[in-house]
Amino acid sequence: MIKRTIVFSTLLAFTLALFLPGQVMAAGRFLVSDYESEGNDDPFQDAINAAEAAGGGFVVAEAKTYNEALVVDDDNVWIIGAGIDQTIVNGGTDGHAILIGGATGDTSGILVRGLTAKTTGGQSNNYDGISIRNASDVMVVEVEVEDADRHAFSISNTSTDILIAYCVATLADEIAFFSGGTSSTDIQMIRNVSDFNSSTHTQLWISSDDGLFVQNDLGRGQNNSIRMVGDNNTVCDNTNPAGTNDTGSGNCVQCNSN
Repeated sequence: MIKRTIVFSTLLAFTLALFLPGQVMAAGRFLVSDYESEGNDDPFQDAINAAEAAGGGFVVAEAKTYNEALVVDDDNVWIIGAGIDQTIVNGGTDGHAILIGGATGDTSGILVRGLTAKTTGGQSNNYDGISIRNASDVMVVEVEVEDADRHAFSISNTSTDILIAYCVATLADEIAFFSGGTSSTDIQMIRNVSDFNSSTHTQLWISSDDGLFVQNDLGRGQNNSIRMVGDNNTVCDNTNPAGTNDTGSGNCVQCNSN
C-alpha cells in the first residue's frame, strides 16, 4: 500500500490559528508523558480528561504507540501528535480509535492533528478509526487511519461544522469517508486521500446536507466511488475512478473527474 505524502498548507495553518478558541489559547498544555506511570494503561485518555476538567487545552502526544481507545466528549480539547506514523493510537478491540462526541449532547471546539489511528477488532465490531457523533466545530487534519473495522473517518448523528482535511484512509472494512446522519450539516472534506480500492463499499458517502467535498483523491468503490444521498452539497474536483451516483433531491453541484 503506497502512502501519499501530505503537505500541510500555510493557508490552513493560518486558518487554524485564526479560529483557535480563546478558551484553548488561555489553557495550558497537557503532556501525555506526564500521565505515564507503571501500571497506568491509559495515559493518553488521562491527559484528555485533565484537559476537559480544566475547561480545555492542548493535549500533546509524543512519537510512540498508545494502545487505547480515546473518547473526547467535552469542549475545547486540541490533540496534537508528533505526525503520521509517529504518534499511533491503536484502539484494538476496545472501541473507535478516537471518538469525538457521543450518543447525546454536543461536543464542540475539537482539533485532532498529526497522528495515525487504527482498530483491529474486525468488521463485526463496527469500530471506526475517527468517529464524530453529535459534535460541532471539529477539525481533523493530517491524520491517517491505517485500518478500521468499519469506516476510516465517520461523521454521524447531528454533527455540524466539521472539517476533515489532508487526511489519509489507508484501509477500512467499509467506507473511507462517511458523512452520514441526515441531521448533519456543513461538513467539509478537502484534499483527503483514500489509498485503497473496495469491491463491497463506496469510498465517499454523503448523506449530510449543505457541505463541501473537494479535491479528494479516491480509490475505486463497489459501484461508485462517490454516493450522494444528501442535499445542497458541492462535490467538485474529486478524482473518483468509479464515478458518482447522485440520488439527492436537492441542488448538489458536481464537477468530478473519473
